Amino acid sequence: MKFAAPTDTNTGSFLREPGIYHFVVINVNEQPTNKDGSLLDAIDINCEVLDGTVQSDGACTEVGKTTDLKLWNPDLSRDDRGERAAKIQMKFFEAVGLLDANDRGREVEFELSDAVGRQFIATLEQTKDSKYLQLPYSGDIYHVDDSAVKQIPKDKAALGLIPASQRKISGKPVSSGNGAAKKKSKAKAKKETAAADTADVPSMDDI
Repeated sequence: MKFAAPTDTNTGSFLREPGIYHFVVINVNEQPTNKDGSLLDAIDINCEVLDGTVQSDGACTEVGKTTDLKLWNPDLSRDDRGERAAKIQMKFFEAVGLLDANDRGREVEFELSDAVGRQFIATLEQTKDSKYLQLPYSGDIYHVDDSAVKQIPKDKAALGLIPASQRKISGKPVSSGNGAAKKKSKAKAKKETAAADTADVPSMDDI
């Protein structure tokens, strides 16, 4: 028989390759569920790859693929009283311009749905069973202009769509983001994103 062989055997559009990616947020879900229908205590960020480090012949092979990032809500019953989870959520909120460094250490309110359409950079690694991708323990999420991801491939056309107010020059906002938390978040910011022992939250670079 004659057969036109495809270039790979990937039959889905779900991201499976670990790497560092330039993402755009497609949807946010403040009440995600498990396979059995039970609620997960997390925020689910559905996003699409715009560019990234997984490349072949000078182009990212994962462009257009999607993934769901779970940002777990702070659990005050844990030894760290949810501090690490709060910091990782804050990294995302800052990366997409919902909050900025001036909001650290304060209880804030904002509209989480405003993240839809925003862009960010994140590192994804495989889970222990290698079936899924997840954020590393440190929660590596960055603003597209963060110097830490300067060398990471990015979609220049997509970057050009970001309003100037959401870009950064030398690590500082061109303007104060969205006014730093004017709107109420259904996520409640979420459960002490900046509260519950985070009055003295250290720099995001400390974790």
